[in-house]
Amino acid sequence: MLETKNKKELEEEIGIAVDCLKSSLGNALPAVTNSSSVKNDSGGISDSANSTGESAVSQVKSLACILKESRTDLIDHLYHQAREEKGCWGQLFAYDQTLYRQMQDGKITENEAVKQAVETYVDHRLNFPKA
Repeated sequence: MLETKNKKELEEEIGIAVDCLKSSLGNALPAVTNSSSVKNDSGGISDSANSTGESAVSQVKSLACILKESRTDLIDHLYHQAREEKGCWGQLFAYDQTLYRQMQDGKITENEAVKQAVETYVDHRLNFPKA
């Protein structure tokens, strides 16, 4: 949910993100006029973004890196949990019975099967956003 008083700030941030996306696709990035200020971590406004939107582009890239790192960390955490708690395997392998059968038949190792099942779980069941 979004408070109505924060709507303008959100619209400005979305505008910056759209401009950055256009820039990354090769389109000319229009000059950022009123939305050149970027909110800093303490909630204040920082004028770190210049009129070409360079700071906003770096923020989008850092968001992509954060998403990628978060996904990797989540997979690692769930992998170790799944290795310790084999009782969850029924639910974990529910999305890929073929993988479970390959593990049972010795075609792939248990570690590899659990790792792949966790990745499938994160991507399809949890719908973790792609970077």
